Amino acid sequence: MQFASKIWSAVSGGGSSQPTPAVGDGETAPVVSLSLPLHVERIAALIGHEDRVWSVAWHPTLPLLASCSGDKTVKLWSPSRSSSSESGDVTWALVTTLEGEHQRTVRHVEWSPNGLHLSCSSFDSTVTIWKLDVPSGDEEQTTQLNHISLEVEAVLEGHENEVKCCTWAEGSNDLVATCSRDKTVWVWERADPEEPEFECGGVLSGHSQDVKSVRWLPASVMPSKRRSLLSCSYDGTMKLWEENPKRRDDWHCTQTLTHGELGTVWEAALEPSSSASNSRRICAATEGGALRLWRQNEHGMWAKVGDVSISDRPLFSVDWQGPLVVAASGDNHIAIIHFPTVATSSSSAVVGDGSPLEYEIVGTLTDAHEADVNTVRFAPFVEGATSWTFASAGDDGVVNLWRVSQHNSGAEQQQ
Repeated sequence: MQFASKIWSAVSGGGSSQPTPAVGDGETAPVVSLSLPLHVERIAALIGHEDRVWSVAWHPTLPLLASCSGDKTVKLWSPSRSSSSESGDVTWALVTTLEGEHQRTVRHVEWSPNGLHLSCSSFDSTVTIWKLDVPSGDEEQTTQLNHISLEVEAVLEGHENEVKCCTWAEGSNDLVATCSRDKTVWVWERADPEEPEFECGGVLSGHSQDVKSVRWLPASVMPSKRRSLLSCSYDGTMKLWEENPKRRDDWHCTQTLTHGELGTVWEAALEPSSSASNSRRICAATEGGALRLWRQNEHGMWAKVGDVSISDRPLFSVDWQGPLVVAASGDNHIAIIHFPTVATSSSSAVVGDGSPLEYEIVGTLTDAHEADVNTVRFAPFVEGATSWTFASAGDDGVVNLWRVSQHNSGAEQQQ
C-alpha cells in the first residue's frame, strides 16, 4: 500500500539517517537540544481492519508493527521490499493476520522485551500469548518477515470482565501484568522459564472502578529498588504498587495519585532516563483533556508538577521519547509537546520549589484521524539524532505512521 506524504508544518522535506536503537529503561540517554520549528510528515496509512483500532505495538528489533481491533483480529505490518520512493512515500504491507482465538474485541497488544512473544488482551476476559517464529537463512529481512508465523503458546484466564491491557516487565520475558474492568491488576509469571504456562503471582485490588492500563516501573525509579507497577483507572487515580521481596505473591499499594476534576486516567508515560537528570517524571493522559505531570520528591514520593491543557475532549493515550510527548485525543487530533529535560542533582530534585512547569506545544495534527485517536506509540528507534517516528490508530480503523524531524531539506511546503 502506498500513501502520499503530507506535511503538517511550515518546515518541510528532510531525509533521515540509518535508524538506531532507542535507549531502554536501563540506560541513560543523551540530552537532545530541540531546534524549532519541527515538521511532521505522515509517511504511511495502514488500512485493513474492519473496525476501530485500539492499540499498536512496535517490535523491539524488527521493522514490524502489530495492531489490534474491534474486528477481533491482530494484524502485523512491515515495510515492503521497495520501502521508499523518490517522492518520499513509504510502502507498507500486511504480513499476517491473527484471528479465531478471541471472541470479542482485542483491546491491547504488546511485544515481550526480546521480541519473541506477543500478548493480546481481549474483551472476552482472556489474554493470549503468541510465540513468533522468523525463518532463518540468507534471505534479506523483508523476505524473512513475509514468512513469519505465530502460534498461541499460553492463555491467561482469571479476570471476570474485559481485559484492557497486558504489559511485560522490563528486561523479563517471563513476567507480565494485566488489568481489567473487574477493577483488579493481576501479576503473572512463568513457573518454569522453559515451559509456556504462566501462573498468577498476585491479585492487586484497590481501585474502585475499571482499570484502564498498567505499566511496570523500572526498579531504578523506586527508592526500594523493588518490582513496581503503575495502574490507571476510571476512578480518577493512578496507584503505585510494590512487591514484598519476602513473598512474591504479596503486593501492596504505596501511593495513590488523584486527578480530581480531570477524571479518568487512561494511560501514563514515564520520562526516558537522561544524563542531565536523576529525577524522572510521569505524564498522565486524562478524561479532562489535560496531561498531568508528576515527579518524585526527595523522599521518593510522587507529587504533582502541573497540568498541560490539550483539548476539551478526553486524552486516550500518551507516549514519551527523548524530549517529546505525543498525546491522542477524542477530537481526532494528536498533540506534540516538548518537555525540556529538568537538570537536577540528588539534593535539588525537590518538587514544589516554585519552579514553573516548562513545556511547549510544538505541533497539533488536526484531524490526524477521521474519528477518536485511541493510541500513539513511538517506534523503538531514532532516525538520526533529531528525528522520531510514531504510529497512531483510531476509531476510523486506520493506523497512521508519522515522522517528526528538525531537519529541513529545503523542499517546498505542502498544503
